[in-house]
Amino acid sequence: MDPAQQAALSAWFTPAPGALPHRGQLCLGVLSASGLAPLPGAFGLRRRGGAMLVPRASAPADAVLAWADRFLAEGVALTLLLDEPSPALLKALGHRGFLPRAGKPLQATRLVLACDPRPPRAPPSLQGPFPGAQLATLLFVCQGNRVLLMEKKRGHGAGLINGPGGKLEPGESLRACALREAEEELGIRGEAPRLCAELRFEDEDGSRIHGFAYRCEVFTGTPRESAEGKPLWVSREAMPYGRMWADDRGWLPWVLRGHRLRASFATAGPRLLAGHLAIDEAPEQGVPPALAG
Repeated sequence: MDPAQQAALSAWFTPAPGALPHRGQLCLGVLSASGLAPLPGAFGLRRRGGAMLVPRASAPADAVLAWADRFLAEGVALTLLLDEPSPALLKALGHRGFLPRAGKPLQATRLVLACDPRPPRAPPSLQGPFPGAQLATLLFVCQGNRVLLMEKKRGHGAGLINGPGGKLEPGESLRACALREAEEELGIRGEAPRLCAELRFEDEDGSRIHGFAYRCEVFTGTPRESAEGKPLWVSREAMPYGRMWADDRGWLPWVLRGHRLRASFATAGPRLLAGHLAIDEAPEQGVPPALAG
C-alpha cells in the first residue's frame, strides 16, 4: 500500500477514545466519508498491505457493500470479517470478487472474505466461449443433510476430497460423463442429475479446465472404494474444506443449498489467486454449443 492510499484510508477512520494504533491490528471506531453512510465497527491496516474491516453485526448490508466498493475503487486489498451475514450480502460480495479465506461459507457465524482488486492474475471471463480448456464434470449426491464425497487416491488432485468426476471422453455428453465417472469411481449410478454449476479455471501455467458440476438426490448401488478413491459421507455443516480444492470453499456451499451458478478462478497450482461468482445464473449459458442438449 503506497503512502497516498494509507493516508486516504486513515482519513476515513475515526478511532474510539483510547483505541490502540491500527497499524497491524484492529481497533474500534467509525468509517466516514462524503457520500457514504458512517460504518461503525473495527478497522485496521495490515502490516503487509491492505486493510481489514469488521462491521458491526447490525450494519446495513448496503452500507457494507458501499464501503467495500470504496476500498476496491482505491485499489486496496480488503479483508472482511462478517458475523452472520445474510445470503443476499454474500451473493453481492461474490459478484464483487470476494472469496472465503477461512471459515465455512453459509455455515458458520464468523466468515472471513477477501478481495484483491489487483490480483496477480485475473479470473477468466464468463462471457463467450472458453477455448483450449479441458472439459470435466463433478457429481454431488445429496441426501438430506449428507453429501457423498470421495477421497481421491491418484491422478489430478490425489489426496484431496471432492465429488466424483473426471474428463469427458470423445463423443460423450456432460451428463453422461458425470454419471460414468461416479459409477467408475464409487460404484453408484446417479439418477436425474441436474446441472448446477459452470466452473472456469485458468492456471498461471496457461492450462485451462472447464468444469460442470451436477447434483442428484437418488442413486442405485452401494458406494465402494476403488483404485480412484474412497467414498466419504459428510454433513453439510462439516464439509472438509481444508482438504478440498481452495475454490470449493467459495462456490460449493451455494450448490449444496440448491443455488445454481457460474464461476471463474485464477489459480497457481493448488493456490487460489482470484475468483468471480455469478450466483443464481444459469450454468447452461457456458455449455459449449457442441454439447448443448
